Amino acid sequence: TPYVALDTEWNYGYPPSKNLLCRISIINDLGEVVLDTLVSHRNNQIRSSQFKLHGIPDSLLLDAPAFHEV
Repeated sequence: TPYVALDTEWNYGYPPSKNLLCRISIINDLGEVVLDTLVSHRNNQIRSSQFKLHGIPDSLLLDAPAFHEV
């Protein structure tokens, strides 16, 4: 398909180098899911202010693949 849409959820840190990708979703132009996965942040914790925005708790990320695996 010629078009895809990408959406991500982040855990923003300070300094910005501490920003962590938590979820990545891709759909094609037919609305079909190409990829929808959580992304492990390994030894970093979700900030409570970010959890209130995206609702992704640390516990969901424990078994998620790392970014390089996605």
